[in-house]
Amino acid sequence: IYVRQPQAESEHWDTLIDGNQRAEQREFYTLGGLEVSPDNQRLAVAEDFLSRRQYDIRFKNLSDDSWTDEVLENTSGNFEWAND
Repeated sequence: IYVRQPQAESEHWDTLIDGNQRAEQREFYTLGGLEVSPDNQRLAVAEDFLSRRQYDIRFKNLSDDSWTDEVLENTSGNFEWAND
C-alpha cells in the first residue's frame, strides 16, 4: 500500500494505490513502479498482470481517485513525467 501525507495536514494520509486490492482475483500481479505527476494531480502506475515483465502503464486522477481509460501497453515499466 502506497500512501502520501499532504504537507498542510499532518494527520491525514492519502492512499495512492493499494497493490493488494489491485491484485484481487488475479493469479499474478506486480507493481513495477509509480510516480505522481509534477502538478500532484495524477498518478502513473506500471503494472504486470501476466508475469511477462511487460508492464501496462495506467493513470489515476488523484483528485477523485478515478482511473482513466488511457493505457500504455507492453512497456518496460520505465517512465518519467514531463513538464510540458
